[in-house]
Amino acid sequence: HVQQALWRSRTSDPVWKERALKTAQQNEKLLDPVWGGVFFGAASPTWTNLIHERRTEHQASAIFNFAEAYAASGDEKWLKHAASVIGLLDKSFMTPEGAYYTSQEMRVEGSDVSPHAYFAMSDAERRAVGFPRIDTTVYADINAKLAMALARLYEASRDPAHLQRALTIGAQLRAAHSPQGWVKQILSSSKDASGRLRELAGNVNEHIYLRAQAFTGLAYLRLYRVTGDVQWYDNAAALAAAMDKTLWYEPGAGAADEGTGAAYLGSSRAVLLPNGQK
Repeated sequence: HVQQALWRSRTSDPVWKERALKTAQQNEKLLDPVWGGVFFGAASPTWTNLIHERRTEHQASAIFNFAEAYAASGDEKWLKHAASVIGLLDKSFMTPEGAYYTSQEMRVEGSDVSPHAYFAMSDAERRAVGFPRIDTTVYADINAKLAMALARLYEASRDPAHLQRALTIGAQLRAAHSPQGWVKQILSSSKDASGRLRELAGNVNEHIYLRAQAFTGLAYLRLYRVTGDVQWYDNAAALAAAMDKTLWYEPGAGAADEGTGAAYLGSSRAVLLPNGQK
């Protein structure tokens, strides 16, 4: 919404800039003042009664919004907010290879301390209770969103550390391509059940997830935009070609009804499962 509003402010009505910045200001209310990062959301329109789960894709959205707000206003507070989110990700969510885990629960397992009480505590008090579990599954689509956000933050701030994080994620995505050229949805997953919060299907990487292809392609194009390195453009083009080959069907090749979650591609259509996999 922030990105769209700022685009409208540049192309039609300047009032949309004010609306965009007011929207970004609501993200401030989701920031954790102790450990950084943003929470899942709020259970009321007044942004109170916070839902304290943390999801990496929401961190990506916050970074992107803060980068857009800084680019539009020049106010350094937006860079500080982005740094707060990155600090949480680097400390608690980063994999040894430089990609990022999926999410963190809002409760400490085995503790009767409520999330609201826990996240009102100081750092030392929280540590005495323990840490909510982190799902150590690494998803392609979520990391692609994060790469786009970090690249946008670099574009706005010119801080090379943000670009390096984005490039590292990009390299992880590039390494996850199947022999057929499409990118696998799961970059890595703990074999230990304690490292996952949701059970994965055993053959998950045998399926083509449309969202993984789409967001990875967009991440490649964003990296091309900020670096000028044509390899990222070539990666995006190759991924698009793989999508055409595997997901594009001529008319009549597939059947669709209201219950299939079909995705329509131009005049052709392919039947996809509701979660976007073929």
